[in-house]
Amino acid sequence: MAHHPHRSVSADPTFRAKARSTWEVLRRVAVYLRPYKRMAAATVGCALFSMAMNIVFMGMGEPFLNYENFMKAVRLLVEEVEFPESRMTVSTSGIVPRIVDFGKEPIRPKLAISLNAPNDTVRERIMPITRKWNVQMLLDAARQFPLRPRELLTFEYVLLEGLNDAAEHAREVASRLAGIRCKINLIAFNPGPGVSYTMPAHDRVLDFQSILVGAGLPAFIRRPRGRDIYAACGQLKRTIS
Repeated sequence: MAHHPHRSVSADPTFRAKARSTWEVLRRVAVYLRPYKRMAAATVGCALFSMAMNIVFMGMGEPFLNYENFMKAVRLLVEEVEFPESRMTVSTSGIVPRIVDFGKEPIRPKLAISLNAPNDTVRERIMPITRKWNVQMLLDAARQFPLRPRELLTFEYVLLEGLNDAAEHAREVASRLAGIRCKINLIAFNPGPGVSYTMPAHDRVLDFQSILVGAGLPAFIRRPRGRDIYAACGQLKRTIS
């Protein structure tokens, strides 16, 4: 059975998508593709290369602030490398005008939105972008986003102890996402040096998930993987630096 790794097209903290050309984005992708391409060639052929991994554009700055180069890289991956767009995802902190543009693209990855809070009061504390595009604007764009058959939007929600992880937060998330074809990835915050936030207790994470599932929303607990934690929460890294 083929292994299905999940790789983030990310880099060291100095890497920022806004300043990167199409070719630099592609070069970063190629670094991650190379070992899987060799694995595929050594087994059952290059079809496995496409099927054996996913690409997530995250953790290299906000991709939608580098929209044209990001989309050129996507089109080249699909049209020249023959990497399926269905196995690519882009994660955004919520650049609402670009979400609208992205929905009009004939070739596009799946969309993940870093939500991280159910309302502006909480979200502004961890994601300053909320002051420009508030939660209501973000969710309006999500509701209007044209999904393919069987496609779901992904909402990423990093749980921070005592800030956004209470039962009332979960109920508010469930209420605000009602009617959106989506799934929710819950990520318990992974503390690091110089970071004031802490990880919630596992039982609290399970309670949060239970409330969402009870409201009919698919919710999954993702294991935090170091640098991914910052990528998944958009501007959280900027907020705590």
